[in-house]
Amino acid sequence: MERTGPSMSSLLSVKGLDVGLGTPRVKAVNGIDFSIQTGEITALVGESGSGKSVTALALTRLLPPKARPACRGEVLVRGVDSNLLTLGERSLRKIRGSRIGYVFQEPSASFNPVYTIRSHMEEILRVHGIPRASHRETMEAAMEAVGMPADEEHLDAWPADFSGGMLQRAAIACALLPSPVLLVADEPTTALDASTQKRIIDLFKRLNRQHEMAILFITHDLGLLKDFASRILVMKEGKIMEEGASLEVLTRPKDPYTRGLLESLPRLKR
Repeated sequence: MERTGPSMSSLLSVKGLDVGLGTPRVKAVNGIDFSIQTGEITALVGESGSGKSVTALALTRLLPPKARPACRGEVLVRGVDSNLLTLGERSLRKIRGSRIGYVFQEPSASFNPVYTIRSHMEEILRVHGIPRASHRETMEAAMEAVGMPADEEHLDAWPADFSGGMLQRAAIACALLPSPVLLVADEPTTALDASTQKRIIDLFKRLNRQHEMAILFITHDLGLLKDFASRILVMKEGKIMEEGASLEVLTRPKDPYTRGLLESLPRLKR
């Protein structure tokens, strides 16, 4: 029987996701399965090159064409009746942002330096068909949600006017504009200092709590996940090695690879 969507308990369902890159093909993701529930914070962890970011981008086929990606499997998100890996490009563009939003590692890469924050936000709202009459209200709500003053000074600022932490908040505000049900945060704190990292993590926790927004949080640092993620997926060489409740994985890891990651973090209390 043909499937028409993820199970009622799953917001996102990924089955047999397989991603090859380049010519000749290099297997970057090898037949992985996972799901994310409504309002859940799921962490995808592993060393650089383990396939975390490729997995995140493959969900909505955002991998760059120059990488010659070949994606197979099934990616289903609630509210969409088709597999995202086979959905037509025009339909998929409507899913990006409105159902699944993204925040990336380097916030400056999310902005064109010659456009103001207001211009970026207005373009996002226009692309997603938000009525112009509600643009200002929607922008202000998104900025307030991330703790930024929703005033002319910040809306009319250039990306270069902000610190790294403030620019990342602006990037998160942009991602919130179309009201996605799932936010994919790909190493969003790596380029930030420790105190700013904590503020951004606290921001994600607040967004999750207040908006019931599911988050897929990608990181190589398990030390960030204590008291944050409800579930952890551990990835190595394109495969998920271990999956479980956050406390279980952090205190009683089953896989040797997970134990090795934890042992490299002496600051993490076990």
